[in-house]
Amino acid sequence: MRRRYSLHVSCPGEKIRSTSSYTSSHMRFRLPIEMFDETGVIHSILFTNEVQKLLNLINNPNPPHLVDCADLNEKVKDLTFIIAVKTILKKYRGELKKNISVLCLSLPKKESQKNIVCNN
Repeated sequence: MRRRYSLHVSCPGEKIRSTSSYTSSHMRFRLPIEMFDETGVIHSILFTNEVQKLLNLINNPNPPHLVDCADLNEKVKDLTFIIAVKTILKKYRGELKKNISVLCLSLPKKESQKNIVCNN
């Protein structure tokens, strides 16, 4: 399902959190977000590729681990994003849980000349 959403970044700290381990030389990122539309709020997490796409869409030259979440919220607050999401149902301890996965993130063409294509 592809819809237009407004975003709010809900970082627990001041910077985007890295989930890299000591054995990995590649930094991975998790960014909790809230997506707003006319029907309500959806909570999800952007992982490394989507975090990088978001930073590219707003023309942020800094690497993800140096991005301040307050500045990021300031930059995305007036933008509308086109986000493709997928609902995944999983059983966890006998209960059915609903997870929302972000498949694609882009800006409408009038707001950005970049064309981000969904790979899924």
